[in-house]
Amino acid sequence: MNFRLMAEESQGAKNGPPQPELTDNPTWIIDPLDGTMNYVHGTPLIAISVALFVEKKPVIGIIYNPILEQMYTAKVGQGSFLNGKPIRVSNQKGNVQY
Repeated sequence: MNFRLMAEESQGAKNGPPQPELTDNPTWIIDPLDGTMNYVHGTPLIAISVALFVEKKPVIGIIYNPILEQMYTAKVGQGSFLNGKPIRVSNQKGNVQY
């Protein structure tokens, strides 16, 4: 099986390899430090993000915040979890105000 790799840090690099296009081949998409400016400013909202796409569809997602020790995981057909405990979207309807 031929896996591909896409990473935010390689995207748009002047001398780096061109970013591959998403194809039907299994592709790992990785962002090793999502929230760089938060990290620089000491805000604990950062994450390491990893996803696996197959046939251009997400099948696995992992988001880890090492500062808050929060690991979000999801797999198609098996649900979503926070630190191993099931989570789900709210049944709340209507406009959400922040």
